[in-house]
Amino acid sequence: MAWTSLATVFSTQNLATVRTAALEGGPHGLTVNAVAPVWMDTALMRGQLDAQAKNRGMSS
Repeated sequence: MAWTSLATVFSTQNLATVRTAALEGGPHGLTVNAVAPVWMDTALMRGQLDAQAKNRGMSS
């Protein structure tokens, strides 16, 4: 639970920073991108985690 909360805080701060930079830089032709530092819970990621667990003889 603590890691989820921490990830949420960092993601929210990152999003706010990226939005601000895009709003301020956009009129000057600047583009802003960001990479989330956490795993996102999607069907693709669950499939990859399941495959990694199977390859290592672990349950997922």
